[in-house]
Amino acid sequence: RRQQGLDQVRSDLSELLADVGTPMQFPHQAEMNTLCAVSPCSLVTVDDRPVSVWHIGTMNASAVSIVSTPNLADWSRSVFEYVDLWISRQSEEIGLLTGHVQVYDLQGMNFWHVANRALIDKLKTAFSASEFYVESVSHIYVIN
Repeated sequence: RRQQGLDQVRSDLSELLADVGTPMQFPHQAEMNTLCAVSPCSLVTVDDRPVSVWHIGTMNASAVSIVSTPNLADWSRSVFEYVDLWISRQSEEIGLLTGHVQVYDLQGMNFWHVANRALIDKLKTAFSASEFYVESVSHIYVIN
Protein backbone atom coordinates (compact mmCIF):
# COMPACT_ATOMS: atom_id res chain seq x y z
CA ARG A 1 0.00 0.00 0.00
CA ARG A 2 2.78 2.39 0.91
CA GLN A 3 4.80 1.73 -2.25
CA GLN A 4 1.77 2.34 -4.49
CA GLY A 5 0.61 5.42 -2.55
CA LEU A 6 -2.77 3.87 -1.84
CA ASP A 7 -3.33 5.84 1.36
CA GLN A 8 -3.35 9.05 -0.70
CA VAL A 9 -5.53 7.41 -3.38
CA ARG A 10 -7.99 6.31 -0.68
CA SER A 11 -8.05 9.80 0.83
CA ASP A 12 -8.75 11.41 -2.56
CA LEU A 13 -11.44 8.85 -3.38
CA SER A 14 -13.02 9.29 0.04
CA GLU A 15 -13.73 12.92 -0.78
CA LEU A 16 -15.27 11.95 -4.11
CA LEU A 17 -17.42 9.24 -2.52
CA ALA A 18 -18.79 11.79 -0.06
CA ASP A 19 -19.86 14.08 -2.95
CA VAL A 20 -22.89 12.13 -4.17
CA GLY A 21 -23.74 14.66 -6.88
CA THR A 22 -20.41 14.29 -8.68
CA PRO A 23 -20.13 11.48 -11.24
CA MET A 24 -17.11 9.29 -10.53
CA GLN A 25 -14.30 9.56 -13.06
CA PHE A 26 -11.30 7.31 -12.50
CA PRO A 27 -7.81 8.28 -13.66
CA HIS A 28 -7.07 7.08 -17.21
CA GLN A 29 -10.68 5.94 -17.71
CA ALA A 30 -10.71 7.01 -21.36
CA GLU A 31 -7.49 5.14 -22.00
CA MET A 32 -8.91 2.02 -20.37
CA ASN A 33 -12.05 2.28 -22.48
CA THR A 34 -9.84 2.38 -25.58
CA LEU A 35 -8.56 -1.07 -24.61
CA CYS A 36 -11.87 -2.49 -23.39
CA ALA A 37 -15.24 -0.94 -22.55
CA VAL A 38 -15.69 -0.92 -18.79
CA SER A 39 -18.31 0.54 -16.49
CA PRO A 40 -16.97 0.44 -12.93
CA CYS A 41 -19.59 1.13 -10.25
CA SER A 42 -22.05 2.19 -12.94
CA LEU A 43 -25.04 0.46 -11.36
CA VAL A 44 -26.29 -0.12 -7.85
CA THR A 45 -28.28 -3.09 -6.54
CA VAL A 46 -31.53 -2.56 -4.66
CA ASP A 47 -29.52 -2.85 -1.43
CA ASP A 48 -26.98 -0.24 -2.62
CA ARG A 49 -24.09 -2.53 -3.55
CA PRO A 50 -21.87 -1.29 -6.40
CA VAL A 51 -22.17 -3.14 -9.70
CA SER A 52 -19.41 -3.02 -12.30
CA VAL A 53 -19.83 -4.25 -15.86
CA TRP A 54 -16.74 -5.39 -17.73
CA HIS A 55 -17.43 -5.69 -21.49
CA ILE A 56 -14.64 -8.16 -22.19
CA GLY A 57 -15.86 -8.86 -25.71
CA THR A 58 -14.98 -5.29 -26.71
CA MET A 59 -11.23 -5.79 -26.27
CA ASN A 60 -9.37 -3.79 -28.91
CA ALA A 61 -6.12 -5.35 -30.10
CA SER A 62 -5.09 -2.19 -31.94
CA ALA A 63 -5.03 -0.31 -28.62
CA VAL A 64 -2.30 -2.51 -27.14
CA SER A 65 0.51 -0.32 -28.42
CA ILE A 66 -1.30 2.90 -27.51
CA VAL A 67 -2.44 2.18 -23.95
CA SER A 68 0.16 2.72 -21.23
CA THR A 69 0.73 -0.21 -18.87
CA PRO A 70 1.48 2.07 -15.86
CA ASN A 71 -1.73 4.01 -16.56
CA LEU A 72 -3.74 0.78 -16.61
CA ALA A 73 -2.22 -0.23 -13.28
CA ASP A 74 -3.06 3.20 -11.86
CA TRP A 75 -6.65 2.90 -13.13
CA SER A 76 -6.90 -0.57 -11.57
CA ARG A 77 -5.70 0.59 -8.16
CA SER A 78 -8.13 3.52 -8.18
CA VAL A 79 -11.15 1.45 -9.19
CA PHE A 80 -10.65 -1.36 -6.71
CA GLU A 81 -9.67 0.99 -3.88
CA TYR A 82 -12.84 2.98 -4.55
CA VAL A 83 -14.96 -0.17 -4.45
CA ASP A 84 -13.29 -1.25 -1.20
CA LEU A 85 -13.94 2.16 0.33
CA TRP A 86 -17.58 2.09 -0.79
CA ILE A 87 -18.37 -1.36 0.60
CA SER A 88 -16.37 -0.78 3.80
CA ARG A 89 -18.37 2.35 4.57
CA GLN A 90 -21.63 0.70 3.66
CA SER A 91 -20.88 -2.37 5.79
CA GLU A 92 -20.12 -0.12 8.77
CA GLU A 93 -23.29 1.91 8.25
CA ILE A 94 -25.70 -1.00 7.97
CA GLY A 95 -23.91 -3.39 10.30
CA LEU A 96 -23.75 -6.18 7.71
CA LEU A 97 -21.07 -7.29 5.29
CA THR A 98 -21.75 -6.19 1.76
CA GLY A 99 -19.85 -6.59 -1.47
CA HIS A 100 -19.11 -5.71 -5.06
CA VAL A 101 -21.12 -7.29 -7.88
CA GLN A 102 -19.14 -7.85 -11.07
CA VAL A 103 -20.67 -8.65 -14.45
CA TYR A 104 -18.40 -9.96 -17.21
CA ASP A 105 -20.07 -9.48 -20.59
CA LEU A 106 -18.39 -11.77 -23.12
CA GLN A 107 -20.52 -10.71 -26.10
CA GLY A 108 -18.24 -10.23 -29.09
CA MET A 109 -15.35 -12.19 -27.62
CA ASN A 110 -13.64 -14.54 -30.06
CA PHE A 111 -10.60 -16.74 -30.51
CA TRP A 112 -8.45 -13.82 -31.71
CA HIS A 113 -8.97 -12.03 -28.42
CA VAL A 114 -7.70 -14.91 -26.31
CA ALA A 115 -4.88 -15.76 -28.73
CA ASN A 116 -3.42 -12.24 -28.58
CA ARG A 117 -0.91 -12.46 -25.73
CA ALA A 118 -0.16 -8.72 -25.67
CA LEU A 119 -3.87 -7.92 -25.39
CA ILE A 120 -4.37 -10.43 -22.58
CA ASP A 121 -1.35 -9.02 -20.71
CA LYS A 122 -2.79 -5.49 -20.92
CA LEU A 123 -6.14 -6.75 -19.66
CA LYS A 124 -4.43 -8.56 -16.78
CA THR A 125 -2.74 -5.28 -15.84
CA ALA A 126 -6.07 -3.46 -15.97
CA PHE A 127 -7.53 -5.88 -13.43
CA SER A 128 -4.31 -6.49 -11.49
CA ALA A 129 -5.36 -4.67 -8.32
CA SER A 130 -8.41 -6.91 -7.94
CA GLU A 131 -6.17 -9.65 -6.54
CA PHE A 132 -5.74 -7.56 -3.40
CA TYR A 133 -9.49 -7.11 -2.90
CA VAL A 134 -10.87 -10.62 -3.31
CA GLU A 135 -12.90 -10.31 -0.10
CA SER A 136 -14.83 -7.39 -1.56
CA VAL A 137 -16.59 -9.45 -4.25
CA SER A 138 -20.05 -10.70 -3.37
CA HIS A 139 -21.22 -11.97 -6.77
CA ILE A 140 -19.72 -12.54 -10.21
CA TYR A 141 -21.89 -13.05 -13.26
CA VAL A 142 -20.65 -14.08 -16.70
CA ILE A 143 -23.12 -13.29 -19.46
CA ASN A 144 -23.38 -13.74 -23.24
